[in-house]
Amino acid sequence: TIIIFISIILSNSALRLPTYSLHSRNTRKSRLSVAKADLFGDIDMEKEEIERLRIEKIIENDRWQSCNFRDFQGGEWAGVYEVYDIRKSTISKVSASYGDFIFNKIESGNVFSESQASPYKYAGVNITFTEVYDPDSESYINSDSLTLIDGFSDSLSRLTRSTRKICESTEFRPSRGNQIVGGAFTVCDMHTLSKSSESNLPDIYVSEVAIKEDFLRTRVRYLYRKIDKNEVNALNNEEIQSQAYDMALAGFIILRERFIGDRMSLALPDFDPTRGGRVGRGIYDPQESGEPYVELTFPGLLTLLFPRGLKNGLRAVLTMEWWGENMRYQVDRKLQSISKQGEIKSLELTEVRIEDSEKYPALFPPSPELLK
Repeated sequence: TIIIFISIILSNSALRLPTYSLHSRNTRKSRLSVAKADLFGDIDMEKEEIERLRIEKIIENDRWQSCNFRDFQGGEWAGVYEVYDIRKSTISKVSASYGDFIFNKIESGNVFSESQASPYKYAGVNITFTEVYDPDSESYINSDSLTLIDGFSDSLSRLTRSTRKICESTEFRPSRGNQIVGGAFTVCDMHTLSKSSESNLPDIYVSEVAIKEDFLRTRVRYLYRKIDKNEVNALNNEEIQSQAYDMALAGFIILRERFIGDRMSLALPDFDPTRGGRVGRGIYDPQESGEPYVELTFPGLLTLLFPRGLKNGLRAVLTMEWWGENMRYQVDRKLQSISKQGEIKSLELTEVRIEDSEKYPALFPPSPELLK
């Protein structure tokens, strides 16, 4: 028996959903109203009704998204983290490499995170995020000693902060880049360092994807920044000179956590974040391949697939795959735009039983029959 679940949240702008309300239970009533409007000329009233239904449907989705985050991802979590840097370094502890690019583990330690929900209101709940980091003594960076750029700490220090401080209920929309589906979620934030910047693109793009099973959760936060020829990044000289990309990967952080509910349980004596040192087995159903994509495997049965650079208007996907006890989970954050709003096309979650995934691999690229 093959059990494969695929959940998809499709992207529709929160401000333009012309057909969204027609999927409501009032579809037949709305069509009859249109017919009456044609007969009696009450077109303006019908437009107002459709707009009211459209907004009602959007708010209904806001409630569903924000309350699901509160119920399934909220509370207190504790675990360990690792920060990886792309910049060249003399550090000998190279943790992963891909072609000519070396990813150095530059910081690690313990982490405590908490998500608190506000009291319920008409549009749902607001989520407030808190994260506290306790780096190991052998860590190579300290966010307090990094250089300042236009009044901000060096961009990499943003990896050891929550992606967002707060996510209002009305921001759990594809148009804002924040979504939850099943046990997976994604959030993002954009930063503009110069107040006089006229560009529609952010200076720093921070995006997070996460998967949870029962009381265990793994999160990955990526940081991209505008290309600076004076800084080492994940792009080669030819890609920088040709302006093939607008932003380059600067680094990422991996967080492996367990739900605790009680902050006094930070020691987690029965918590094995690396799952016995077992590394990831690769992406089950890769949505992209070739340049500029990098696939890396890590202890804890984790595999990442991400682009080294982002180009506004060019499709991109950030993929994370993680194995639970019996299921294999893959979450894909798909985007087309890297505007300051953080819009995504979709958040997709694939769940497949481990024993089935090894017998029946996904089709990539998909067969022509499936595309018809």
